[in-house]
Amino acid sequence: MPESLAERGAELGLTALGVCDRDGVYGMVRAWKTGKEHGLDVLHGAILSVRGPDWRRQPPEVKGADRQGIRELTVYATSKAGWASLCELLSLGRHGQPKGSSLLELDQVLEHHHDLLALVDGSWPAEPLAEVFGDRLYVHTSRQLLPSDRAREQAAVDFARRVGRPLIATNRPLMASLDNQPLQDVLTCIRNRCTLDEVGRRLQANGERHLKGGEEMLRLFHDHPDWVQRTVEVSQRCEFRLDQLEYEYPREVVPEGMTPMAWLRELVAKGLRWRFPSGASAPVQAQVEHELELIEELNFPAYFLTVYDIVRFAREQDILCQGRGSAANSVCCYALGITAVDPSRQRVLFERFISRERGEPPDIDVDFEH
Repeated sequence: MPESLAERGAELGLTALGVCDRDGVYGMVRAWKTGKEHGLDVLHGAILSVRGPDWRRQPPEVKGADRQGIRELTVYATSKAGWASLCELLSLGRHGQPKGSSLLELDQVLEHHHDLLALVDGSWPAEPLAEVFGDRLYVHTSRQLLPSDRAREQAAVDFARRVGRPLIATNRPLMASLDNQPLQDVLTCIRNRCTLDEVGRRLQANGERHLKGGEEMLRLFHDHPDWVQRTVEVSQRCEFRLDQLEYEYPREVVPEGMTPMAWLRELVAKGLRWRFPSGASAPVQAQVEHELELIEELNFPAYFLTVYDIVRFAREQDILCQGRGSAANSVCCYALGITAVDPSRQRVLFERFISRERGEPPDIDVDFEH
């Protein structure tokens, strides 16, 4: 579990932990939150399934790909732009694939690589990644105390030498500690839809793929301590964190030359004349000003304009729609046509809809006809 990996990483004294799901970022938020609680830096990345145009025809000595020529590419976001690149690649990988699967063509990776740091093993048959990623490419290898370790490591060394990029030592843990191995075995059975008696060699051959601390990794790679130490360099380059994300709304909802707040005030004023042809009462005007001041203070005008734009389009297309829930407590939503109930005629609390304490955009629920 993401939480147990982060907790164990902190116990082992790690400064950073790279968390990568396969073709997704499912555990990222949970790992990041737990890491923050325990003073552990969590890097944001994913393992991508990538297929090259001619990989099915590679010679037998190229190991590490399945029969469809699919290889693993581990990427980390080094910035907010890198996170955008990663999300775009994940979306592209899912598109056109059966539910639950993902596959990227190599050309897609080479096109959407901005601010991504890539890790590859020695199974990659060609050098296009080195040309595109440049110094953002690292070659990784692991020692799992298996007969295949030596050949896998030599392939990584050869590949690193060929593309002129440095090697790093990784552990690729599947579990937080050795105690988790029985659980790991059960999860393997669930994934393969079989029992422990039937799973056979699909289980891990040993318990080496548990999270290891720095000293244990240095013992494991005693002949190449620089490979272990270089992981710190990688972690320092990956500066993106989830708390850098914020809501971003389309600029197109605001006319040229106007600010979102100015345009929202103009639309609300126009809507009040529509809703109250005889003029809005003093309490209504006071409530509108209170709402607008709070919306401006919390910087939410673009959110209201975005919802308004969707509702406006639906009405123009004769699509029935109706705002509901706590949004009905807002006179601004009523004036914008998002809701249809006059809150001035009800005993409602606007702060149930939006408040300083919550510090996030309100939840405007709108139902649309099928």
